[in-house]
Amino acid sequence: MLWVSFSASGTAAIVQISPAADMTCGGQSYTERQDLDPVITLEAAQGMAASYSGDHDRTDLLLSPVFADFTGFPPILMIVGSNEILYDDAITVAERASKAGVAVQLEEYDGMVHVFRHLTWLFPESITAIEQIGAFVRANTSRL
Repeated sequence: MLWVSFSASGTAAIVQISPAADMTCGGQSYTERQDLDPVITLEAAQGMAASYSGDHDRTDLLLSPVFADFTGFPPILMIVGSNEILYDDAITVAERASKAGVAVQLEEYDGMVHVFRHLTWLFPESITAIEQIGAFVRANTSRL
């Protein structure tokens, strides 16, 4: 999760790029998409979640935003590939934020895997996603 810009009144916008937002690794995409995402395996996700969470409750909203209340949050841009095992994390956060009245722009890239934005030489969608991030940040910070 990337908190984009800060001002005296708080955060202007949030960009979430394939967020690992559920330290319980409870979304169906963790198992349903593990053969589609060559970047992160279920075991790797579980290991990273255990390392990150330590002895803390993995359902704590500070560790797992999929359980958070997004009321009052600034606009969110969510970018996720349809083949990511983290897909459900992104969709769940986007849905919860939207239900809380947050302006959410969800950009789902068909057939893309985790970190596809880094693979600009391989996926033209990478450039599109990077351009969307720039446009979103400019639109939400130009009034600061």
